Amino acid sequence: MAQTANNDVEIRSATQENAGGISRAEGSVEVRKGNLTVTADKAVYNETSGMLEAEGNVHFLTSDGVEDIHASRVSYNVNTEEGSFYDVTGFLSSASQGGARILTTDNPFYLQGSVVHKTGDAYVVHDGV
Repeated sequence: MAQTANNDVEIRSATQENAGGISRAEGSVEVRKGNLTVTADKAVYNETSGMLEAEGNVHFLTSDGVEDIHASRVSYNVNTEEGSFYDVTGFLSSASQGGARILTTDNPFYLQGSVVHKTGDAYVVHDGV
């Protein structure tokens, strides 16, 4: 099993190439940063930009259980916590919205969509619920 650590990002996989700050991993890929774990069939990580491109049986999971998302493909910046998920199903923990509308629950929100964009704690679901 190949393993590398880049700027607080740890990558484990069956095979791996590292060149010029770019890590390419295939076969039971596991990428970790802080409380985030992303598993996939293959992934490319750019150490300079923080961009992670993962595809094939992607599972995006935070250790606190706030996010538990499955997707066919993910393009996500591990530094800015922004990205896009494709062919998505998953769960998000409860959330609240300030202002005129307040939404709270102890139950997680179910998420399904063709594309989901994440910016910080906000999610935009396209063609889904």
